[in-house]
Amino acid sequence: MKKFFSLILCLALVCSIGTFFVSCERGGEDAPETTVPSVTAPETEPEPEGMQSISLSDLSKFVIIRSDEDYLFEASAKILHDALESSFSIDLDFKTDFVTDAIPGYSEAEFEILIGSCDRDESKNFVSDLKYNDYGYSIVGNKLVIAGVTAAETYKAVNHFIEQVVNNPKGETFFDNAAQSYLFKGEYTDLSIDGTPISEYSIVYPRGKKFSEDKIAKLLGTYISEISGYTLEVKTDAEGPIGKEIRVGVTSRDSAPSLAVGECFVGHSGDGILLYAENTTGLLNAYNTFVSMIENTPSLVLEDTVLAPDTGEELIVLDYNVWMHTAGQEGRVKALLNYIEKLNPDLMGLQECTHEWMAFITEKFSAEYGIIGEGRDGTHTSEDQFNPILYRKDKFTLIDSGTRWLSETPEVKYTKVPDSTYERIFTFAVLEEKATGKQFVFISTHFDHEGGQADQASAMIAYISQFRNMPMFMCGDYNGSGVEKIMVEHGYLSSETPAAEKVNPGNTFSGGSKIDFIFTNGKGITVTYYEVDNDNENSDHYPIIVKFKFIK
Repeated sequence: MKKFFSLILCLALVCSIGTFFVSCERGGEDAPETTVPSVTAPETEPEPEGMQSISLSDLSKFVIIRSDEDYLFEASAKILHDALESSFSIDLDFKTDFVTDAIPGYSEAEFEILIGSCDRDESKNFVSDLKYNDYGYSIVGNKLVIAGVTAAETYKAVNHFIEQVVNNPKGETFFDNAAQSYLFKGEYTDLSIDGTPISEYSIVYPRGKKFSEDKIAKLLGTYISEISGYTLEVKTDAEGPIGKEIRVGVTSRDSAPSLAVGECFVGHSGDGILLYAENTTGLLNAYNTFVSMIENTPSLVLEDTVLAPDTGEELIVLDYNVWMHTAGQEGRVKALLNYIEKLNPDLMGLQECTHEWMAFITEKFSAEYGIIGEGRDGTHTSEDQFNPILYRKDKFTLIDSGTRWLSETPEVKYTKVPDSTYERIFTFAVLEEKATGKQFVFISTHFDHEGGQADQASAMIAYISQFRNMPMFMCGDYNGSGVEKIMVEHGYLSSETPAAEKVNPGNTFSGGSKIDFIFTNGKGITVTYYEVDNDNENSDHYPIIVKFKFIK
């Protein structure tokens, strides 16, 4: 038996040697290469940290946290709170992101829903990956973050979350991060100036501002953010220059160029870029010139430019709260309508127009003007007021229009913010000037007289952000001077600010306050005139008259 196995072993050895020599004979230069596939063990993804879902039973453990830097964050937190209470009967606490161990109730909670860019690492990490128009929501650690870079985008994120998550419950699971996290990405343009990416610039204005340089600097910052996605720092010249700068007005590092009346300058000043004019109107023209350069050439090689912008026909805008009462006031009504007829404005935004007022207005002006509007509560009583827009049919073509409610859900009729006494609305029109083809947005609104003005401003700002690349005018009775600050922070100016001529720029309400405004985003226009006609006593509000031109 041993000899048999020895014989088998010898035969196997001989076969192996033969195979070796055959292989060597085939292994010349013409032999095909043999590729041995490499096998790599699949990488194992690390287990995600923190929770990955929230059950309905655990939802009550959460606290809603918001930043206190913008009124719109508060509005967003209220919307979410009310939606959760309505859908699940859960009344969550909501508070600001202020934290201190020295005061009971102000420590950071273990489970939080973070609204916007809060003072929490989870929120900051989420927002750091977003650009200006981006927004979304996801679980980060033990926190649910619902946010955008801006307050307006955060407002959109919250509404999307309510629509997709709160209103569509999945059994016992409130939120599954893997299946329901969401991210909206905006579309952006790569901008550079003289070869330097726009993200490396900051915007600087002089401390001793004379021509509203701070407000126009904020306009420019908002515009660049919307186009490029990058949020540039906007600051005064108090500190020394750091990196590349775009300067709005002559700062401590500039010398004023010599300009003729009506001219503006856009060009280089030392190692920075300067936008300059000798009045606010000219500075807005410089802003629009610079914006046009960027839009035409995103990779801009800037050449020093001095010009007086070419403008079109001067157009007249009237904003007027007509005062709702008409009974026994035929003389007042007739005088007010005759005043409007004599002024012959091209565009009008009116407020407190009851059904009786709408009948008078239609009878008087419908032959020459298109009239747009809808009652605020649908009751057909004296409280069912309109904020109508009137536009000259011979000068403008109506592209789009509608009425929206100043609430967390603007497209849902007869809704309001919690602190408002009445349902409040804004009516909008997208119009095209027939002579030039210029399209713009015109709005008429009336905020509540008792409360909720900040929330109403937030709702309107969030909705009209879709029009931000078009010239805009927002006429209205805002029932509070504090609204102007909110509008400025979001890139809108009172038309008074850049007007070349100002007449009686004081109180707009006969009771002694300034609560009526015609706001604008300043894009593609120059404002030539602003007046509060306080000699007109046909209403408890004074009419505001603004004249402007489109820049060709």
